Amino acid sequence: MNTLLPLLPPLLVFILGALTHRIIFSLLIGLISAALIATNGSITEATILICQTLWNNCETSQWTSWSAFINTNKLFVVGFILFSSILFYLMQRSHGIDALVRLTQRRIKNARSAETTSLLLSHSLFIDGCLSSITVSSIIRPIAERFRIPRLKTALLADSMSGPLVVICPISCFAALLIGLLHQNGIHATPDKGTLLQANPNLIYWLALPFSLYSLTIIATLWMVVRTQISLSEMKFHEDEHRKTPSGPPLGNIWNFLVPTVLLPFFIVSYIMILDNESSSVWQMLTETPISFVLFAASLSTLVISTLYYLLMESFTFKQLLKHTASSARNSFPSLAIIALAWLFADILRNQLNIGQEISGMISGSIPLFLLPLVFFWVCGLVSSSLGTSWGTVAIFIPLVAPIVIHTQGLEPPVNLEQVPLFLPSIGAVVSGAALGDHVSIVSDSTILSANGALCHPVDHAKTQLPYAFPVFLGSSLGFLVAGIVGTGLFGLGVLIPLIISITSSLVVVMMMSARMKRKYSL
Repeated sequence: MNTLLPLLPPLLVFILGALTHRIIFSLLIGLISAALIATNGSITEATILICQTLWNNCETSQWTSWSAFINTNKLFVVGFILFSSILFYLMQRSHGIDALVRLTQRRIKNARSAETTSLLLSHSLFIDGCLSSITVSSIIRPIAERFRIPRLKTALLADSMSGPLVVICPISCFAALLIGLLHQNGIHATPDKGTLLQANPNLIYWLALPFSLYSLTIIATLWMVVRTQISLSEMKFHEDEHRKTPSGPPLGNIWNFLVPTVLLPFFIVSYIMILDNESSSVWQMLTETPISFVLFAASLSTLVISTLYYLLMESFTFKQLLKHTASSARNSFPSLAIIALAWLFADILRNQLNIGQEISGMISGSIPLFLLPLVFFWVCGLVSSSLGTSWGTVAIFIPLVAPIVIHTQGLEPPVNLEQVPLFLPSIGAVVSGAALGDHVSIVSDSTILSANGALCHPVDHAKTQLPYAFPVFLGSSLGFLVAGIVGTGLFGLGVLIPLIISITSSLVVVMMMSARMKRKYSL
């Protein structure tokens, strides 16, 4: 197959989505084109392939036992999104969020404080990106609107923090996934037949953490943007459009907000403890716990108890409750359809067109050694933006890092960490590229959920956050170029120098873009 041909479907989705703002239509075209390419143009085989992929993604064939059932993923994610959307809608209609806005009036007195609150809330929800995206955007939106902050800015802050925080937090689901992938793909503390690199996978995660340049840089950049109130590109226009005196929210009962928001994390922790099989560490617990089922069960339990609470407190009549539930579910269907189509699209790109392996084949043996981290970052960013998933991208490329690095250096496995100084920067580059692509993709879960929670269009959200991702991309690229040159040497400074360069470069570019915007608006 022509190596460039698998790139055509994601390119179609991006162009059509940007031009038409019809993301479901764009994904359908991308899905059909990908299936046709995978089946050499056969309409019948392409239709069968799409149906088979849909059936496989439902994962019903795995429901052979309780253990297999709770370890399925996608249907539980859909259930979590649906139940949490209904829950936040009921919180809004019961004026619980309005009561929160009034309660925070004394402490949150301006736009900067409101945006800072969004960042802090994201920091507290590091365990899962979907949970963080929809929760932060839904809760912060009414507070932000009080200070004339556009919904697109609310979506930007929620989306831009959710993925990076999950990546760098050592007790998140993503960290558990990464450590598991390292162990499964030849990174062993004790060498055996399949060992490629002799090292502890847990230690590798910690050592590679400073090379997660995109995640660390965008967090630092966003904090500067919020604290200095910088607006870039179209976001400046949207903020100017929202310059009007807001009205105070209606009175509400703060318990209508607190009951669901306290119950949800309580049930998440409770179900993790219930399903834990006497794990010896937090990492093992997160690796073995079916987090999708946990989120599904916790959101369902919270919704049931919160619904009973609203009825007992007479916040709604039973008829009103049914009406609000149906309205919220109906409003969630477009987002759920987008996510479902994105999953099917990513599945065909990954398993039928082998987009990751096709592109990685272009890397191996064809570029200088010092460019490996930079190329991994760019390629993983491209693949992740096409697939709309950082998890899938990491699952594709982590197994390729050790063989490519070892082969490029002309070594024979097993090797130790000192023999492959570019291994850690390459791991960081894969993770960073996955985070970059997930951040800027119009089909990623975090983009869709953040836009849904902030009540704005996913394409508009993706377009307005691109100018904020661009400086971070430039800074990270420069950081990985330096990392490829210095490795992990220079008496340990090789770990810090790329990070310092990445963050500094990003902040400088942001300030230059901000100065240009000020000159433009002053004319």
